[in-house]
Amino acid sequence: MLPAPLQARIDAATEAAFTSLKTWTPEEKAAYCEDAVDHPLFAPVDERSSAPFRTLEYDEFDAPATLALESKEKGNASFRAGTAFYPNALLHYREALKHAEFADGEKGGGGSGGGGCGGGGGSGANLLEPNFVSIVHANIAAIHMARGKFISAVDSCHAALRAWPGNSKAAWRAAKSALTLGRAEAAAALAETGRAAAVAMVSGGDATAEAAAVAPFLPLAAEAAALLARQARLAEATAKELAARSAGLDAVRAMCAARGLRLGPPLFNNMRRTLAAPFVAPGDVVHWPVVVLYPEVGHSDYVEAWCEEDTLGELVDTVLPPRAPPPPWDAGRAYAAPAVDIFFKTHPCKPIPVGAAWTPASAEREPEEDLANDLRWVLCPKDAPLLAPLYHPGYVVADLPVFYVVPRGCAFWKEMLRAAGGTFARLPAPGEE
Repeated sequence: MLPAPLQARIDAATEAAFTSLKTWTPEEKAAYCEDAVDHPLFAPVDERSSAPFRTLEYDEFDAPATLALESKEKGNASFRAGTAFYPNALLHYREALKHAEFADGEKGGGGSGGGGCGGGGGSGANLLEPNFVSIVHANIAAIHMARGKFISAVDSCHAALRAWPGNSKAAWRAAKSALTLGRAEAAAALAETGRAAAVAMVSGGDATAEAAAVAPFLPLAAEAAALLARQARLAEATAKELAARSAGLDAVRAMCAARGLRLGPPLFNNMRRTLAAPFVAPGDVVHWPVVVLYPEVGHSDYVEAWCEEDTLGELVDTVLPPRAPPPPWDAGRAYAAPAVDIFFKTHPCKPIPVGAAWTPASAEREPEEDLANDLRWVLCPKDAPLLAPLYHPGYVVADLPVFYVVPRGCAFWKEMLRAAGGTFARLPAPGEE
C-alpha cells in the first residue's frame, strides 16, 4: 500500500488526466472505439446479456473465483494465439470480470449476488489476487491497442487504474494510447502519475529496482513533451494565420462597405471546397472565390481566386477551356464557351450586416428569401468584369459570388426565358449607360 497522501495525489492527477480525455469527435470514435459487437456473443455485458450469470448456480467445484481465474487464463491463451482470436479473448476476459463480481459478493458474505450460489462459501474468493479486476481490464486494454482501438484502450485503462492505482502497465498503456490519439497533455500527465506510482511501489529504496520501474515511462514522457512542443508551435502558427485571415477579411468588409456591396450567408451547403477567402490585393483590387453552377446538369465549378477586374468570359474559359476535352457530363459539347450564357439571380437572399459576413455565425445561418424584391435572371455580357454584377442593385454576394452557366437555347434556358416574361434583364456591357 502507498502512503495515503501520496496515493491521493496520484489518484487525483490520474483522474484529472482521464477527465481531459472524455471528449471525442465522431471521427475519432469511428476510428478508435471498439465496435459494439464483433459477434453477438462478444457484446459488452448489459442487463440482458448478464442474465445467464444472474441465473448461474455455482458449486464447490465451480466457484466464481475459480471460474474467473479459468476465464482469465482462457483470455490470455486466446490473446497469445493471435489477431483472429482477439474477439474470443475479449469474451473470456469479460466473463472473468463478471465471475469476479460474484466472487466479491461471496467475500462480503452476500452469496452469489442473485445467482443462487451453492456451497462455495467464501473460500473460492480468496483464490483471486487482490488486483485481479485491474489486471483483467489492463489485458483488455492491450487487446484494444493491438486492434488500433485506442479510445477503447483508454477507457479500459481508466477502469484498471480505478480498481488499482498502482497498475503501472495500465498507466503505461493509457499514456501510450493517449499519445497515439494526439492527446499529448493527458499522455504526459498519465506517464508522470504512472512513473510516480511505479516508484512508490518499489520497497526499500532500491535504486536499481526503482530505475527499472520507471524506465518504461521515460520514452513516453519524452515523446509527450516533444509532441506538446510541436502542438504549441502549430497552435502559435495557426493563431498567426487566423489573425492574418481575420485582418484580411476586415479589409474586404471595409472595401464592400465603402462600395455599398450587399453581402449574405451561403446559399448552399458545402459551396466552398477550400479555405480560400476574398482578399484585397495591391491597388485596392479584390480577388474573390467564385462558384459557377450548371443548373441544367446539376454540376458546378469552384475557382479559389478571381480578380474582380477580369471578365466573366475569361472565367468561363477557365472552367470550360475551349481546347480541353469536355467534362464527362457534357458529352455533346453543349457547354462550349461560345454556346453558353452567364446569369446571376437578383435578390437570392436578404442581405446581412457587412460586419457579420464571413463569420462562423453567418456560415451556419439559413439564408432568408428576399420576398420584398423581384427574383430575376440577369444576363451578363462576357466582356463584363466580375465587379460589374457585384455593383448591380439586386446582387447579393452570398458568402461568395455565384454565377449560372446555361447552354443557349436548351430546355432549361427556355424555361428561364419563359419565367423572365420572354426577355432577360441584361447587365449593361462595359461602356454602355
